[in-house]
Amino acid sequence: MSAMMKVVGKNLKLLIRSKSSALVVILGPLLVTLLVGLAFNNSTLFNLKVATFSPQYDELTTSFLDKLQEQNFLVTRFDNEENCVESVKLGVSHACMVFPPGLDIAAAEGNEIAFYVDNSRVNIVYTIMDTISAGISSRTREISSGLVQVLVDTLGKTKENAEKENANVLKLIEQNEQVRARQKEIEGKLSSLDLSVESGDFNIGGLRASYDGRLTELYDTDSKIRISLNESREILDGMSDPNATSVEEQLTSIENELDDLGVNGTDWVALTALFDDLDETVTQVSGQLSAAGSARSDVSGITGAVKATLDTNLNTVMTVKGSLGQMASDISAVEITDVGGIVSPIRTRVEPVAARTYISFLYPSLVSLLVMFTSVLLGSTLIMSEKRSRAFFRNLISPIKSTLFVYSTYVTVLIVLGIQLVIVFALTEWGLKIPVLRNLPSVLFLTFIVTTVFTLMGILIGSLFSSEETATMAAISTSSAMLFLSNLILPLESMPQYLQQVARFNPFVISEHLLRQTILFKQPIGGLLGESYFAEFIPAVYLLLIYVSVLFMAVLLLLNVVQKMYLFRHVLGITKRESVSAASKSDGSLAELLERGKSQLAAGQLQEARGTYIAINESYTRLSQGEKKHFYPKIVQFHEQLDKAPR
Repeated sequence: MSAMMKVVGKNLKLLIRSKSSALVVILGPLLVTLLVGLAFNNSTLFNLKVATFSPQYDELTTSFLDKLQEQNFLVTRFDNEENCVESVKLGVSHACMVFPPGLDIAAAEGNEIAFYVDNSRVNIVYTIMDTISAGISSRTREISSGLVQVLVDTLGKTKENAEKENANVLKLIEQNEQVRARQKEIEGKLSSLDLSVESGDFNIGGLRASYDGRLTELYDTDSKIRISLNESREILDGMSDPNATSVEEQLTSIENELDDLGVNGTDWVALTALFDDLDETVTQVSGQLSAAGSARSDVSGITGAVKATLDTNLNTVMTVKGSLGQMASDISAVEITDVGGIVSPIRTRVEPVAARTYISFLYPSLVSLLVMFTSVLLGSTLIMSEKRSRAFFRNLISPIKSTLFVYSTYVTVLIVLGIQLVIVFALTEWGLKIPVLRNLPSVLFLTFIVTTVFTLMGILIGSLFSSEETATMAAISTSSAMLFLSNLILPLESMPQYLQQVARFNPFVISEHLLRQTILFKQPIGGLLGESYFAEFIPAVYLLLIYVSVLFMAVLLLLNVVQKMYLFRHVLGITKRESVSAASKSDGSLAELLERGKSQLAAGQLQEARGTYIAINESYTRLSQGEKKHFYPKIVQFHEQLDKAPR
């Protein structure tokens, strides 16, 4: 156990031997945790941008936009639908709302708002949809409540009118009963009225025929008798018979009877009786017709009363009709009667701007993650391996430019990462069926810039620290901080606005965004150079190029410092710089300094030899390339002798 504790103590001493190492070990995780805590210590989204387009921004459409602005959405209006959708693809807006032309709650169809969202941002797209839908639903509920209130008011008014008209309906029923009673009375009187007359009772035809026959016979008989009487008188006039007078008298008597025949004859009496019967019948008919006339008068009076009642009923019915018409008008005034339209007067439809699989949504982030961790860790590891190499000093004083080591490390990382990306892109194109090669120039151009940024960052981290473990932890902490302050785990919109502005400068955020544009939306190189993610001050690609320039200059400056620090710490031991510098202020040429240093080293004057070594290096840096090549082997030989000397 004691041996293990000693080993543990040794390891801890190694970690905290350098102040920078101790700070990285202790403060690195704390700093990452603090940044993440400050960034995501809330439950809301900030600075959500919504692009909108409508052919006509009427009152209803504007009310939806006002509702979104009340919920702290940043609403931007676009002139056409294409620019609105493009703003989502470029990351300028989180969602695009397209309103239909003539949005009207009275229309059962066509009230559908289209949402365009970037499904590649899988960690925020559904939150954005839910948040915006909540704002739309709030306004929709207000509209639905208004429609339901109209229905309730209409039903209440209809009920009130129905109760009011119920008395008129009852009155109408009562009057109808009265009409029915009077109708029965009319039917009774009309049924009691006997207007039937039998035409056979008059026997007009028989009477006329009998009369004509008798009259004809009477005329014939009268004529014959008178002729006979005249003939008889003529005969009597020619006779002188004493009986002629008697016959004359008889003829006169016959003639008298003949004259009286029309009054006292039997036929004429019968004829008179027939006429008497006819007169009686006519009188009876006249009486019946008089009774019918009286009944008709009564019926006319009743009919007048019925007419008045019917007129009253008509007015009542017209009143009821007017009320029912008003009810129908009120119901017709309800702008929407469709059940679905009342429950959901405004519907929404979600349209993804990148309709692919979930792996395609995450693929740009995974590529950015691979490039970041590989470049940062590999760059710092290569620098630390170089610094721990025994040939590091020879490389520092070799007669070549110091930038060559930066370039070589950068190219090494680029080759390794290039091999990895070739494998990844091949598997992606033919295995996952994600069309990376269709926009290969833009993908390669952007990957090259992103790799350069993170490689220089790794080289800078490796140059800052003297311990490989510390450099590795610093590289991991830096990469983790950039990862956590990005859209990959939690959306930037969940941060406060001031942290959002800082996080937008995160190289990982920029690279992830640009790779999404090239891989998912096939953005060409020209489009990347004019990309509007940071349009308010600088395009994203130009910002990455600025990072490359700044990091490259920082690496070059740091390498000069590293060279001198290496000499003091790894060659000259722990001696303070001031005393060594004082010992190195000896005049003389480089050749003389080399001879002096060798003499001091041979005499065991190690402190003086180290001071001379500093003077040798300072003189060496002032030589030309040709002179450096001449003195390079001698300085390396003296360096190895000094390095082997006891400390």
